[in-house]
Amino acid sequence: MNDTRTDIKSVHYRLLVAWFAGTLPLYISVMSRALTGHYGGQAEEAVAWMLSATMPTLLLILGVVAAESVQSRRLASEGDKTPVDTIDPPSASAGGATVDHRFFRFVLALSIFYLVLVNLIPWIDLVRTGSTTEFLASTNLFISPIQGLNSAALGVLFVSRERG
Repeated sequence: MNDTRTDIKSVHYRLLVAWFAGTLPLYISVMSRALTGHYGGQAEEAVAWMLSATMPTLLLILGVVAAESVQSRRLASEGDKTPVDTIDPPSASAGGATVDHRFFRFVLALSIFYLVLVNLIPWIDLVRTGSTTEFLASTNLFISPIQGLNSAALGVLFVSRERG
């Protein structure tokens, strides 16, 4: 069986780029509509929906990358003498830590799927009639479970590293 491993620093930064690139169109779309009055009196609800759909995962990934950076600098200054199992997650990235490449690809694909869904929702809202607030609330019924699954998969990925 092929046990391909991928450097965890590369994984973290690739996920960070994917999430920032995937949320940028959503932010531009929702914020431009909010600022131009498209949402009328529901702009606050639309922006709140956008933030709740993206910020928890963005902050998780950003926090892991920041912790990794701090830990890497600390370990570099100490000569990296700390065993991998004594380093607190999520920052055990120094010293050639790796993750399963297939699982990383699964998490990346799940992230992209989620981001595509979330980006489509404001566009669907443009072609329908009715309350934006009610529509956005109804979309939470199917995007929230996917967001939760994605966050859980990211968490598992971030702590499932081994020394390469």
